[in-house]
Parts: sequence; structure tokens; C-alpha cells
Amino acid sequence: MSSIPFCEPCQRENNSSEAVSWCCDCMESLCQNCNNAHRINKITLSHTLKKIEDMPPDVSSNLTAQKYCPLHSDLIVDLYCAYHDALCCRSCMTEKHRGCDRMQSLDKVAKGIKHSPLLHTLTKDMEEDIQLLKKITQNRTENLKRLDKQKDDIQKSIAAIKQNIIDRLEALEHALLSELSTVHLLKSSNIEKQEEKISGLIEKVNEHKKELDYVKEYGSNSQVFITLHNLKTSTTEERKQIKVLIHSFKDINILHIHPKNQESYLTTLGTLTTKLDPCNQLSSDQKTKKDNYTLPLINSRPTTQISKKLETHTPIKNSTETGSFSGRLSKASNISTKSRYSKSSVDGCKPS
Repeated sequence: MSSIPFCEPCQRENNSSEAVSWCCDCMESLCQNCNNAHRINKITLSHTLKKIEDMPPDVSSNLTAQKYCPLHSDLIVDLYCAYHDALCCRSCMTEKHRGCDRMQSLDKVAKGIKHSPLLHTLTKDMEEDIQLLKKITQNRTENLKRLDKQKDDIQKSIAAIKQNIIDRLEALEHALLSELSTVHLLKSSNIEKQEEKISGLIEKVNEHKKELDYVKEYGSNSQVFITLHNLKTSTTEERKQIKVLIHSFKDINILHIHPKNQESYLTTLGTLTTKLDPCNQLSSDQKTKKDNYTLPLINSRPTTQISKKLETHTPIKNSTETGSFSGRLSKASNISTKSRYSKSSVDGCKPS
């Protein structure tokens, strides 16, 4: 990290303790005491802790920013609508997904995401795309070298013809060599432009790969899920662009066509043409690719209904049988979960 951070739990108690570790699940920096407590507490025993000196700069702000809803910046993204394949916060749920019956908790659906087939597949596809783009670059470079060699060969051929009819072909030789240089320059320029497009795609895929590796290493399951959700669309688009590039590529060759009875032809030393051959090897690498990224979901597909109501000065009677208590409430919430097989509810209240 660029500067030594303080322990966030201690800061909430108005204490300043130097942080020594980072919890990827809580997304908080911890001092030595909080770190030790984190490793003992049953609730946080399974959390992943990283040494603070091993963390990248600004990891806290980078990961924290991703968890907030882009439409409601003060609310955390904590729900996933499987019907719309959308990440949402509580306000999104009430505004756009009130009737959706496949709303799920992000924590629940993101559980185990770092070991999911989707993460493995997306990472593998990005690595394959990078290798394929490098292979395409090599193909273009080899084609460019082949053009250079063909240019040299044609120049030698033209020179051999020239020797037979040197006196009458000086002007024609100059014209044909000029045409050769123009064609070579034009086709070479086309290939160089293709290489620029390839380089741009390589940079994009590398950036997305680094982003995915970054969140996978230091982010929470929810952050990995969010990143996968965001990257699956861009990766699909990039793979489409790769396919379009491959299908648009043609191997460019410059051919020299010799005229028959050349001594009698004093108007030209030949013509130049280009031959475009498909890059079969590159195309075959993409034939079996399928760009269908599906996020892992829980099998039960529960319907989650969340209702909230505000109650003030509501007395609750003591009951030794039920274990309830009396007091005044400023807020009460009821969360009920329905599925095909069971129904359960959780009532929570907050004292005023």
C-alpha cells in the first residue's frame, strides 16, 4: 500500500492502531490484535487474511467502490436477480424487480465463486485469447517478411528480364518497380494497421485479465461475482472482435506474371497482382469456441420477499415462554423466504 493504513475496527472505537493485515471477506484492514481475534472467532475463522505489506496500493478504495450500486450510490449491491441476470441493491429490487421470483442474496449466490467453473473458464478463455492474439501477431509478422522476400525475388526476376532487353526496357523497368513498391507499401500498410488493431485487443484483454486476477486474489466473493458479471459481456464482445479480425484477414502475396515471348513485348515487363489466402490455421482455433458464460446459481431458486415497516413506541410484553422482551422500537423489519419446499421467516428489531 502507498501509505500505512490504520485498523478500521479500531477506528470505529476512536482508536488509532497500525494495520498489519487485510481481510478479503470483510474488506477491512486489521491491527495485530484484531487480526488475532479474527483468526479465533468462529464467524471469521474461515476468512482470508493478507499481509498489509503484500497488498497493492489503494486496494481498499478500489474494492470498496465496486460494491456500491451505480444507480443508488449510497446503497450496497447485495442482491442478484437470476431472471434478469442483474446485480441490484434494495432500491433496485423495489423499483425494477418487485415482481421477480428469482431474487437471491449476493452473498449466497457468490459463495464459492472463486472456485467456480465460470471463473476458471473466463480466466482460461482470456489466457487463450492472449495466446491467440500473439499467434495472430506472429502470423502477420511472418506474412510481412514473406512479402519482403517476394519483393526481393520479383526484383531479381525483373532484373533478369532487363538484362535481355536492357536498351529498350529501362523506362518499363522503372515503371514496374515503382508499381511494385507502391503495392508493397499499400499491402504492408494494411498489415501494419491490422497489427495495431490486434495490439489494442491484446491490451484490452490483458487489462481485463489483470482486473480479474486482482479481484480474485484480494477481493471478496461478492466482488469476484460482480467482476465476473461485468467482464463476461466485455469478454464475449472481445472474442467476437477476434473472430471478425480472423475472418477478415487474408494472407497477402505479391505475384509477378511473366509475359510470353518477352523480347517482343516492349510495353511492359509484366504485371503485379496480389493473392489473398485464408488463414486456415487461425480460423480453426476459433471453430470450437462457445461464448456462453453462465453464472453459478443455487439450485432451489428461492423467491425472496423483503418488507420493511416503521413502528414507533410499540410495546412488547415480556414472556418467559417465548423469550420476548418489552420496550420501544424505532424500526422493525421482516424478512421471509419462500421456496418450493419450505418457508421460514426472520424478524429483527432495533431499539430506539
